[in-house]
Amino acid sequence: MAIKIFDVPGEKLAPGEEDSTTFDYALVNSPIFFTNSLKNYAYLSKLNFGLNGYLGEGLLGKGKFIFHWLTKYGKEFPDLEGLRSLNAFRKLATTPPKNAWLYDYFSQGAFRHGDYMAKVRVTPTKASMKKIKRTNIHLFTEDEAIRPAIIEEIREHDYQFDVQIQLCRNLKKQPIDQLTQEWKESDAPFVTVATLTIPCQDVPDDGNLDAI
Repeated sequence: MAIKIFDVPGEKLAPGEEDSTTFDYALVNSPIFFTNSLKNYAYLSKLNFGLNGYLGEGLLGKGKFIFHWLTKYGKEFPDLEGLRSLNAFRKLATTPPKNAWLYDYFSQGAFRHGDYMAKVRVTPTKASMKKIKRTNIHLFTEDEAIRPAIIEEIREHDYQFDVQIQLCRNLKKQPIDQLTQEWKESDAPFVTVATLTIPCQDVPDDGNLDAI
């Protein structure tokens, strides 16, 4: 899920976009990311995209995948950071497929807003979840399984998400530089600050959802 905020004042850090008046939240259906390091992102992404090839080799392939992940293709000794990232990837890879309207969506990192640092979660309301008729997604029976379910649902009813923030209250318990670590809700509960409504609309099969 992506949310674009307009009319945001202040100088931006992105090169060439210092005067931009928009701000984007890019959210995914997991509260963690599979690496804490930009340095490691390139080779881990390559491994990720090649996962099906490894799995096709059975247990031997899985072993090779783990070995390559932890040792950077045999170039280094395994370390704690590698174990953290592998465990995070395991959690991401085992997220069960379901209708995209039913997921919670998270910012995998923390944002700074003035004096506050917080993560963001966008979660469907219970009333909206009850509206969903197509709860199961069969990934291997359709050419495109997810998009049709999204479009068919929004053609029939509106939908609401609660927009929530999780404040960093303790840098040791909620580290902002450890994307592989989930912040415990018992230490930093999510607080609803807004409701996002996506209105019922007739979306063409070859078109995009309207920007409201």
